[in-house]
Parts: sequence; C-alpha cells; structure tokens
Amino acid sequence: MGVIEFPPKDDPMVQRLLAQREDIFSDYSDENFLSLLGQRARIVRTERLGNCGRLLVWYDRS
Repeated sequence: MGVIEFPPKDDPMVQRLLAQREDIFSDYSDENFLSLLGQRARIVRTERLGNCGRLLVWYDRS
C-alpha cells in the first residue's frame, strides 16, 4: 500500500517547475492521473487537501 500526492497544474510549486519550459503536459490532470494509476493499482481512497487542490491517493498493488 502507498500514498501519492498529486498537485494540480495551478499549484505554485508546479508553476515554478514549469516556468522555464514549454508546457507539453496537456494531459496533466487528476482525472488522467487516477486513470493511469488505476491501470496499475487499486485506488483505495482519495482526499482533496483544503483549498490548495492537492489530491492524496491511497493505492494498493497486491
């Protein structure tokens, strides 16, 4: 079992990381992330963190 934090594209840290490069991540979304993770693991629980929009995802690969 594991936990992943997925920050939205408008998150200040993501914006900072992408500031110096062309945005080639048109499919960067929590929906796409959950879909891709769901292909490799069972999603146990999700929880949105306050107003920041970050998503915590608990998963299990067993």
